Amino acid sequence: YVGTWGGTRGSCVAAGPEMPAGGLEPVDIDTPNWKTVWGTNDYEHTATLGRTVTSVAGFREWRNHLYWGVFCPDFYILQAAEKIYGTLFSPDALAYILGNYRTASFWRLDNDNTVALLYGETELPKPVYDSTGSVKEWTFEQTGWTPKWGRSGFGNFWTIYVWSLHVYGDNLYIGTMDMSNLAGAVLTNKGASTMATTSDNIYGYIEQIFGMSEREYGFELLRMTDEEQPPRLITSNGFNNPAAYGIRNFDVIDNTLYIGTASPFNLKEFGGWHIHSLTDKNMTTGIEQPKAVEAGVIMRRTDNYINLVTLKGDNITSVEVYDTAGRKLSDAKPDSRVASVPLSLIKGVAVIKVQTESGAWSMTVAEK
Repeated sequence: YVGTWGGTRGSCVAAGPEMPAGGLEPVDIDTPNWKTVWGTNDYEHTATLGRTVTSVAGFREWRNHLYWGVFCPDFYILQAAEKIYGTLFSPDALAYILGNYRTASFWRLDNDNTVALLYGETELPKPVYDSTGSVKEWTFEQTGWTPKWGRSGFGNFWTIYVWSLHVYGDNLYIGTMDMSNLAGAVLTNKGASTMATTSDNIYGYIEQIFGMSEREYGFELLRMTDEEQPPRLITSNGFNNPAAYGIRNFDVIDNTLYIGTASPFNLKEFGGWHIHSLTDKNMTTGIEQPKAVEAGVIMRRTDNYINLVTLKGDNITSVEVYDTAGRKLSDAKPDSRVASVPLSLIKGVAVIKVQTESGAWSMTVAEK
């Protein structure tokens, strides 16, 4: 079985022929040997941008069933709306955004290719076009499916990605991407891109509608212990970390489940990616919570130097500068509270490693 990415033909799950001893051979994309058992067109019958960008994502066999979720990269919808309407705040633009916005559905296939919708929608927005091909209004269209357990996104409007699935302790673990914390991120990223600048306001608008708060930001981790019972939440807010928006990877090593998270918020407290371990099959007592790293060295950049100073009054005992290939560019032993690194040393990106009398810190700097 394979799951495909989105596009004008829609994404799908296809079943191949039984695997021959020598492996599969190249075939034409429309060969009858690969039969589509499910497609986004089966769920959303009218073409929309929301359907076009929806793709098969997390994919895992568990207890003789195949499970998958989808990825709905809704940030493309903001770009399209601004291109079409020249704004994100007219009634037509807002209708276009919300009409195309999709949250992640979750599906199951049994061994006779019977598909079940576990989390999803009974109806989805449908555009009605005028004679010029422009959207005249939005209505609703029945999907023809009834979800077994609940609405898409596991009931969370901001869950746009079932990013990863894994089996551990004979249970199925489900990791999501929760888009809600991007609303706050763009507030500090005004000049980064058109998408960041415009999405600030539209996400803020939607955030007011749904009454979100930062303590609810962060990914979901769910666990299924019975294929006929809905999954239970282990966390709905990234283990109380609003900067952690997704579970990118799972792996089991030495009977321990490792969870690799994703985060673009490297400058926030608890920002950047983390690795958690889960050793208790039943509850979350085995989860390692992120710990704040106490600051010890402040870095300030001038036109010609990177200036370093300790916060505790202890001395800097060594400063080493490395390039991205791991080559040492300089090595100094200042034995002082302050030290400087000439910017002339920095070509591209470099890592500065600072050792003090109380600890060690690393920082990354880039050439102007």
